[in-house]
Amino acid sequence: MPSEPRKESWDMLMLVLILYSMWMVPLRICFDEEATGCWLAFEILISIAFMLDVVITFNTVVYEATTGTWVLSRRQIAQRYLGGWFWIDAPASVPVELIDITIDRLSNSGDTGSLGALRMLRLFRLFRLLRLLKLGDYIEVLESAADMNLKFLKILLMKFQLIAIAHLLGCFWFSMYVLNSADPALTTWAETYDEGRAVKEGTSTSLKYMYSIYWAAITLTTVGYGDVVPVNDSERMYTIGAMLCAALVFGYMASGIGQVVGSMDRTRALADEKTSQIKEYLAWRNLPMKNSTFQMEVFALIRNVSYVKGEVVFKRGEPSRAIMFLSSGEVVVYSPASVSPLARITPDTEITLMHGNADMEVMRFKHEGCLAQIPHKSRARLVHMHGTDCDTRDL
Repeated sequence: MPSEPRKESWDMLMLVLILYSMWMVPLRICFDEEATGCWLAFEILISIAFMLDVVITFNTVVYEATTGTWVLSRRQIAQRYLGGWFWIDAPASVPVELIDITIDRLSNSGDTGSLGALRMLRLFRLFRLLRLLKLGDYIEVLESAADMNLKFLKILLMKFQLIAIAHLLGCFWFSMYVLNSADPALTTWAETYDEGRAVKEGTSTSLKYMYSIYWAAITLTTVGYGDVVPVNDSERMYTIGAMLCAALVFGYMASGIGQVVGSMDRTRALADEKTSQIKEYLAWRNLPMKNSTFQMEVFALIRNVSYVKGEVVFKRGEPSRAIMFLSSGEVVVYSPASVSPLARITPDTEITLMHGNADMEVMRFKHEGCLAQIPHKSRARLVHMHGTDCDTRDL
C-alpha cells in the first residue's frame, strides 16, 4: 500500500537520491568529473535503487479516484504504470556507472570497437533528471509524514527551485565552453573572463563551478553585470534561452511569494473579499447610505461554526433569540412529549422560534429559509447558519 510506513520510507529515500542525482549528474557531464572510489560505489547503488523502484512500482496498488477504489489487479497496475511514469523511470534506471567501468576496461585492453556506442550510452545519465518530474509526488508524501508549516515549506521549495535552476543553467553554461573548445578558431567565454583562469592547467572544478553559477545567478535575477558575456554564436543562443527562462522564473517567483504572503491571514483575506462583494451589490441596488451602513454592520457580526449530525442547536426555554439562515441540510424539531419529530426544517421552510406574548413582538420573514424573532424593548441576538454553520452574536 502507498500509505504503509515502509513505502513512505522508501519514497523518502527516492526523494534524497533524486535530489543527489539532480545535483551531481550535471556536474559529472558538464565538467567531465567522473565518480571514483566510494562515490562510484554509492552511485552504482543509486542505479540499483532506481531499478528496484521500478519493480516496487509494478507491485504497488493504485488508488482510482473516479471510483474511490484501490486497483489490486497486477495486470491493471502494470497497464497504468506502462501508460505513464514507466517511460521516465526506465531510462533513468540505466546503470550508467557500470557502463563507465566497461569503457575503462575496454580502453585499457585496447578494444575500441564498441567504445563509441558505450560512450553514447553515457548520455542516459541525463534521463535521471526526468525523475525531477516526480518530485511533487514525493514532496506530498513528505508533507503528510512530517508535521511542517506548509507556508514555510512553500517558501523553502521556491528557494530550492531557484537554486536548482541556477545550478542546471550554470553547469550547461560551462558545457558551452567544453563543446566549443574542440574548434581552435572559436573564442569562448571561459577564455576571456578573468584572463582565462577557468581553463588554465590545474584549475579546480570548484572554481569553474563558481564562475558558471555566478553567470547563472546574475542572469536569473536579471541583474546582468556584463562581466561574463557570450562571445560566439552558440553561447549567444544559449544565453537567449537562459534569459527567457529567467523571465519566466522571475514572474513565477514574484507570483508565488505574493500568494504565500496573501495567504498568511487567509481568513481575513476571505472576509475582505466577501465584504467587497457585498459593497458592490449594495451600490448596484442603490440603497440609501443609512441602510447600506446598517447592512455592513450586521455582516461584520456573522460567523460560521459547524454542527454535526445529532448535535442539539438549541432547546426549548433557552433565552437565545436569533435569526437562522439554513442554506442546506436539515434541522429536526422534537418535543419532550413525543419521540416522533414535530417538524423537519429545510432551507425553504419558514419556521417560528418562539411564540410571542404581551411583552414581545414577533417579526417573521423568509430568506433562504430564515425566520427572525425580535423581542420588543430588548436587545436581540443573531444566529447565522450557513450550510451547517452557526454562531451567535449580540446586535
